[in-house]
Amino acid sequence: DLVLAMKELLREDVMYITVNQNDDGFVGRCKEFSELQSKYHITVLSAGGYGHVPVPLLKQPEPILSKIPINERKHLVSYVGSKGYAPENMRQKMIAQGHHYYYGDSWRDVMAQSRFSLCPRGFGRTSYHFMEALQMGLIPIQVYQDQPWIPYGELMKGLSYAVNVEELPQLVDELSMLPISRSEEHTSELQ
Repeated sequence: DLVLAMKELLREDVMYITVNQNDDGFVGRCKEFSELQSKYHITVLSAGGYGHVPVPLLKQPEPILSKIPINERKHLVSYVGSKGYAPENMRQKMIAQGHHYYYGDSWRDVMAQSRFSLCPRGFGRTSYHFMEALQMGLIPIQVYQDQPWIPYGELMKGLSYAVNVEELPQLVDELSMLPISRSEEHTSELQ
């Protein structure tokens, strides 16, 4: 019914913009929406990972964590979150690579003790955790499968990392060799 109503309202000579948070984007799993998007000029600002322009996927505001000096943090890289909620066991593959993993109520404490925070995709191409890490003043690493989905494009290239799950061990090796001062520069830019 919604598709039929939209067909009556939309015009082929107008460009439309919509904001979407759905994991599957505007079209979702509905063939009718896919046909609608291909016929009309619909630009999708997507927090879920499928569309034209990435926008932040936000859950709730997170305060900046206590400022433990970078060189005193226990973990180079950590992941705090569930093992599920991503296609093809991607999160399990990431955890199996041996990074510090924690799931429970004290996840913010683990993040405060980490230099970098792994932010793997969920069902959509992004996750709430990416923006949580940024809000907390941490350096997020988006772990993706098919393509990165990070808001603010060029700006984020200087403040975060994005890596395919198979290439994550190489990035972690590179990060382990970064001087502490470089990590401090990143976190000061976030705050």
